[in-house]
Amino acid sequence: MTTYICKCERRVKKSTDASTTGNRLSGYAPGHECWGCPYAMPYGDFQWDESARTVSRETRGYECRMSKTLTYASEFAGSIKDKCTCRVHSLDFDFLSQVSAWIKDTYPDREIFGSFSKDIRASDYGSDGRYCLTITCTQNLKGVAAKRELFGQFFNPDGSRKDMTPQQEMEKILADIKKAKEIFSCAPAQNADAAVTTAENAVPTATAATPTISESGADASASTPATSLQNCESAPAASAGGSSVSTAGAMQDKPLTTVPDAMRPAFDYSGLTDQTDNFYTIAGALGLATSTESQKALSDNGTVKVSAADGKFTADVDGFNGDAVLSYELKDKNGKTVAASDSSTPLSGVRVKTAQTTPIALDGVTEGSEYKLTVTGRQSGKAVTVDFQAPAANSADKNNGKPGADKNGVIASGKVNNDTKAGPFGAALLGKTGTAVLAAAVAIAMLVAVAMLIKTAKAAKNDR
Repeated sequence: MTTYICKCERRVKKSTDASTTGNRLSGYAPGHECWGCPYAMPYGDFQWDESARTVSRETRGYECRMSKTLTYASEFAGSIKDKCTCRVHSLDFDFLSQVSAWIKDTYPDREIFGSFSKDIRASDYGSDGRYCLTITCTQNLKGVAAKRELFGQFFNPDGSRKDMTPQQEMEKILADIKKAKEIFSCAPAQNADAAVTTAENAVPTATAATPTISESGADASASTPATSLQNCESAPAASAGGSSVSTAGAMQDKPLTTVPDAMRPAFDYSGLTDQTDNFYTIAGALGLATSTESQKALSDNGTVKVSAADGKFTADVDGFNGDAVLSYELKDKNGKTVAASDSSTPLSGVRVKTAQTTPIALDGVTEGSEYKLTVTGRQSGKAVTVDFQAPAANSADKNNGKPGADKNGVIASGKVNNDTKAGPFGAALLGKTGTAVLAAAVAIAMLVAVAMLIKTAKAAKNDR
């Protein structure tokens, strides 16, 4: 037999050797000694709900997750110097909610992400009994800096919690459990689901409770209820044998006793996890672009190359990885629009071909005329502008058999945030690359040096 410990420090022996196990709370209802405990969690089978179009759990009962050892102190685990996932281990739901809310408010673009939800799964508890909050970061320096800020906000250099000692935290957690039980012993809920919801949000004000300890091998729920029922007008009575007496019939005849407004906590939905949160958690762990800015940055290397073949002109677009749709506009030298994509809706335009070159046919181009082509990513807003002159059919330059084109058939090209680079007949012939400017500067410097040497030599000869 192995001894396992509940969150309230109660001990139960079970015939298993797993690091954690569930202690089923038989008869979990008003009058049960664990009724209202914020750590009681539902268990049951998951099944597809056709009407809601989602997976839902059919609750069969409630249990307490137990472990061989129990640690109350909150702790940070992981490195703040790398881009790896880190974790916060804690049993203080208020502290976990505080950390989760801080992350959401401080980093709305999800440089780091971690969301605490009271919809807890059995696997969320570790071998030391604590809940594990997983926190991911973006795979860049911003993500690492965000982890450091989180650490400095809540934790000491050794990873321990800043605002509480381990002893204070243990006392708070035990007080939370006691307070939640007291609330529900005085105000029985109509069902267990409602009870757990309210118990989780009870505001702790009581002092630490003395845990009930059981060394017997029987189910923990079989012992006599120990919850205090003092000052409770409608508390369920206990029979001599220790089992609770059903009050269902009486509740139909008498008005229900409710929790006073001053004691009734509001439910906080901020920590709940939805499908969007799950997406960002997975994407962050894989190092994918999750923030709006990082997604737009995927199109920073966008390029456009205008080529000519058999009298037809095409713009080949690459690198717009942050976009699903492109728009384009082709104007002549007078500013008149010759061709343009459909922009009637946010998804109108040219569909980007994933991991491929996206071709755009430039209709209406006349040989020998000058044009300005602008290609824009509809989602990222990144744009490339290319000025070019369509080569005449009788051009003397016939590189690769294509009039006016370079050896690859490209007559002009451009990229995001860069100046246009044109081919032999491009309109941007005055544009200069850094290499060309450097070569010209070196040539001028050499000429000046030679002139100075000649002048010096002549002056020395005249002095003789």
